[in-house]
Amino acid sequence: MDWTVVLGAGGASALILAGKEVVVWMLNRKAQKNDKMEAKNDNFCDLKATMADGFEELKRIYGTQAQEIAAMKEVIVKLDSQSKVQLNALQAQLGNTIKFLCGKYIKRGNITIEELSDLEHLYEVYHLCGGNGAITELVCLCRKLKVVGTVPEG
Repeated sequence: MDWTVVLGAGGASALILAGKEVVVWMLNRKAQKNDKMEAKNDNFCDLKATMADGFEELKRIYGTQAQEIAAMKEVIVKLDSQSKVQLNALQAQLGNTIKFLCGKYIKRGNITIEELSDLEHLYEVYHLCGGNGAITELVCLCRKLKVVGTVPEG
């Protein structure tokens, strides 16, 4: 038997087996790449579905918040209207009180320091409520009255 034939046949056989192993390795590598690509696609699809669900939840929350904000705006408008009515009522009441007191002091012809201080405080609040005009003139007249220590009896 010729050793060259045996060695040649063994070498060819080894070469064929090595070629087979390379082909199997390449096929496995391609399959692994395909598996990775499919996993990426699956992850992308999962991410896309999660994001779509998240956006739907945000739309629902936004809709709810928009309704709540609209309801709050209605309450604020109502409270603002009520506040303006109350401010006008306070201004009118202060104006009437100041008129009454000024009339009393002017008729009497004098005013005490305490009465003048109270009158100034009432006028200051009346003025902050937006009042002015004839009431201001009455308060100015009271400021010109003779200041006395106590209210005379009678």
